[in-house]
Amino acid sequence: MCPGHGEAVARHACFRVVASPENAMSIEFRCTHCQTLLRTPDDAAGRRSVCPKCGWQMDVPYTSSVTAPNPYAAPEDYEPAPAPVGSSVEHMAIASLILGIVSLCFSCCCFVGLPSAVVGLGLGIKGLESRHRGIAIAGIVLSVLGLLANAGLAVINMLIKGGVIQGPHAVP
Repeated sequence: MCPGHGEAVARHACFRVVASPENAMSIEFRCTHCQTLLRTPDDAAGRRSVCPKCGWQMDVPYTSSVTAPNPYAAPEDYEPAPAPVGSSVEHMAIASLILGIVSLCFSCCCFVGLPSAVVGLGLGIKGLESRHRGIAIAGIVLSVLGLLANAGLAVINMLIKGGVIQGPHAVP
């Protein structure tokens, strides 16, 4: 029975790696599970080993796999810089305002005015979470006005085409 991992073997093939730095060992490698630096003698190369810290089983490499630290690597306690001030939520508020204006300007053309009003309304609602809350509210108001203008013009157009009311160029 192998003391390292409890399997019954005819010949003991498992090698317990010692992680102490004072041993004169020539193969250095890191545990593939917990990244602990391990050192072992040359004659353990290719054999099964058990990490003394986490108990993970791995094969000892034939050569050292630990290299000198990269002088350009970020330190371990490195935290990335915070996100830039202009987050995507803030951009949504501004986009809502622009789309609200577009929906009002193109309310006579439902293929442009209606989609821009709907998208502007959605972006304005999302933009309420940003620091540009006032811009988001203005975008929502303009988008709603654009929706109402599109709906009103669509109703007038249907009434004219249905003959209920006469258009400006109708002949009596």
